[in-house]
Amino acid sequence: MSEQDHPIAAPGPRKRPAPRGTAAYPRKRAIKACQVCRARRTKCDNLKPSCSFCLKVGAKCIQSPTDLSSFDPASLRILERLDDLEQLLRGKPAISPNIESRESGNRQTTYSPISRTANESIDSISEAESDGVSSKLIPGSVEEVLAWPEFTSESETPPSMMYFFQNFQSDTSTDGFSPSHVSELEPQSAKVLLDRFFTHTHVKNPVLDEVHTRQLVSRLALHGIDWSPQSCLALLVCALGSLAAPITGNEEIGYGVTPSSHQYQTAQSFFQAAQKRLGICLTNSDIISTQCLFLSGVYMITIFRPIEAWRLFLQALSNCQTLDFLTRENPNRTTNAPYNTASPSTPHTILTTTSTDSQTRYGNQTLEQAIYWSAWKSEMEMRSELQPQDFKLPSYQKLSYPPFLPSPPNISDQDPSIDGLTQSEQRGWFFYLSEISLRRLVSRIKREIIAFEGLSKEGADTLSVLSRSIEEYELQAKAWYDALPEAVRFDESPVTDDICKFVLRGHYNNLFEMIYWPFVDAAIHYGSQGKVPDPPPSKEEATEEEKRFPDLAFKGLQKHVERIRNDRCGYRHRHHGTLPMMRSSTRSALVLMAASFMLAEKEEGIAGSNFDWRFAGLTMPDGWQEAAYEVMEMNRYWRDEAADARWRIDILERAFQRTQDMNNTEVEADRGDICSMSECYRYCNR
Repeated sequence: MSEQDHPIAAPGPRKRPAPRGTAAYPRKRAIKACQVCRARRTKCDNLKPSCSFCLKVGAKCIQSPTDLSSFDPASLRILERLDDLEQLLRGKPAISPNIESRESGNRQTTYSPISRTANESIDSISEAESDGVSSKLIPGSVEEVLAWPEFTSESETPPSMMYFFQNFQSDTSTDGFSPSHVSELEPQSAKVLLDRFFTHTHVKNPVLDEVHTRQLVSRLALHGIDWSPQSCLALLVCALGSLAAPITGNEEIGYGVTPSSHQYQTAQSFFQAAQKRLGICLTNSDIISTQCLFLSGVYMITIFRPIEAWRLFLQALSNCQTLDFLTRENPNRTTNAPYNTASPSTPHTILTTTSTDSQTRYGNQTLEQAIYWSAWKSEMEMRSELQPQDFKLPSYQKLSYPPFLPSPPNISDQDPSIDGLTQSEQRGWFFYLSEISLRRLVSRIKREIIAFEGLSKEGADTLSVLSRSIEEYELQAKAWYDALPEAVRFDESPVTDDICKFVLRGHYNNLFEMIYWPFVDAAIHYGSQGKVPDPPPSKEEATEEEKRFPDLAFKGLQKHVERIRNDRCGYRHRHHGTLPMMRSSTRSALVLMAASFMLAEKEEGIAGSNFDWRFAGLTMPDGWQEAAYEVMEMNRYWRDEAADARWRIDILERAFQRTQDMNNTEVEADRGDICSMSECYRYCNR
């Protein structure tokens, strides 16, 4: 109730109404930032004639000519909305600027950056740009790379990932698998499956209490399964344990769990039985139901069923929306109350009435935040790859991660009745938090890189301005690496025997690929990052930034080779990151081959080819042909299970043969089992 409505006035002198002048609204900073700072969504000091940031990066600083600091909040809001409307009206071109250039076949405009006004906020990306086509300043999907002119002559425009797998479902159907293996579950075999699951699968997403889950599955093996969510969870753990195996570091051995193997059929039997119990999890909103949905998604992506995996991750994330830590008033409050895994609607069986096993060692907040984070990032990854029609996101939404980190379990060593964290749990949480922190670093740097895109509209050289920030990004990446716990720290050599280090090394390489991507893309495609300035009379007259371009592009190509070398030991290893790894490695191989085409054309002086003079002196990194060959073999290995790999084989083979012809070289395979394959004879000396 306001003071005017109150029947009894408060004692003391009455205050005069606040005026609407400048004194009533003192401002410590400007109301409206310059156009560059608005695009970056950062504070602007509005110094004249150029703010500090624009002065630092050499951008043209455009500020509002009107001082709005004396306006009241309502008036400012009205003016802001009018500005937005004006920008929308002015931002609609009558004719696409690329029509004429496309008709003339000019390669320069084929890869022009996405048009956007310089003062448009990232949050105001239009629906037309919400189709998942990323900025040219950051890496696109493998399908986008396959659409490059270097490969379009080899095939039609590649279909989407969604198209590939929605027409490939019958080949991996679970129909026909007998659930007989489920009835054969015994304590000893259950222990083997549990060990595999917690050592090789759960460490990457520690969403379960290991000790509690082992007790739960052991009791099931003794007393039999029922129709509760607990039984569903146990069956999913056994299914994933059947597929789990270590990375051996010897790619010649291959991976034994093929669709025709006993382990694979056993896993399918467990999963089919779990599916029959998954229905109750769809209507429950407790943690164990959410865990079942998430682990079902993990299983589906492990057997290369990304569409079903995305649906399950999406449902798991939907369940998370009613978790206590999201809905209670203070989400940062830590709760160590015992967690009961039995939902209100779960039938009471021997599994849910035993007091010792109905409580986990973790607090509610740890379990809730862990499953939320895992569901969130898994759903976002699958959505970004699949690009489902009604679930496409603007670029800025793809870049934002939840603002909190999951709280690791806080188990007191003083209570002898509670077991401490197991070794795999400790390792899993070290990996989990390290991966999340790296993802957030990638998100932040990606957001900053995209903000540079509008600078070309103001006459600034995007690459030159961006190059001044590369060193800072490299330092941030190194700072993350230096802070890694010893348990998950990797070195420069490829990781061959530790799945946590293997995955972290891959994500770390992804960060550097993104940092150098604009320079690699500009080197391959003339004018893809904005207008190319006229060359100076002599090389010495080039700017310091331009002199760095060849080195930055070379670093980018080198990172593509390093990724393939690092991932090589996992090319025949099945886990829930195999499909994304296959796609990113294929993208790297395509980029390397496209760069080799460009350099070969430049060396031969092919008429009609345009080359950016700023990348003079760029060379291919050592081992790039062998790396491209490895990726081709990886796609061939999985082509019967991964629909998109089957489609890419012909394109990869023809592109690889072209690199051999243009460079007059042959790649000598060093593995007899590969050379014995009939498809490889064209590329081997044996």
